[in-house]
Amino acid sequence: MVILFVHNYYQREGGEDAGVRQERDLLAAAGHRIVEYSRCSGEIALNGISSRIKLGAGALWSSRTHSELRSLIAKERPEVAYIHNTIPLISPSAYFACAEAGVPVIQTLHNYRFLCPASTFLRRGQICEECVTSTLFRSVWHGCYRDSASARPRPASGQTGALHQGYSVGRPWSLYRARVVLQVASPPSDDDGRSRRASTSRHRRRSRWHERHYALPRRREH
Repeated sequence: MVILFVHNYYQREGGEDAGVRQERDLLAAAGHRIVEYSRCSGEIALNGISSRIKLGAGALWSSRTHSELRSLIAKERPEVAYIHNTIPLISPSAYFACAEAGVPVIQTLHNYRFLCPASTFLRRGQICEECVTSTLFRSVWHGCYRDSASARPRPASGQTGALHQGYSVGRPWSLYRARVVLQVASPPSDDDGRSRRASTSRHRRRSRWHERHYALPRRREH
């Protein structure tokens, strides 16, 4: 099988990067042909507000990623895409490149960043789910990214969640008709399970809202 690996490596390698490399090597050792598309956050050079704006815009939609992935897919013809981290250089444009080429996607979630820019569902040491129950931009108000209010103008950290929740980023959703249904299972906070039932009901309502408003791109028949 030809497998397309997509990952945005971090500036400082950690467990996620190591895990991606190990999975890639294990699949290759099992006889699969691995095609890798990767970027590294070490490429980022911030020199003033203009570079930050450019980084944020590119995190929402990377024309480079979209173009390069379409070319790579046309050349290598992968049977499946295995996507890990897309923040901030690859961007969600990777999903659209795969969908437009009819390549199914497997997404590994290494943390909660799709729904929480801080990636932990914690704020000041307490559990916080406001970005799920309300809007992702609650994280902007609280300055959650890297636990710093100075990071509020930087949208790159939460770009995937914001895009998947359907906020306009300059490319009409009707053009792509994309849907991502996200569900979060919360453990009960009391013995009778009332908190879990309420949380499950809330997330089901939110998932149904996504299902009504967005439609997954259909896989192209060959």
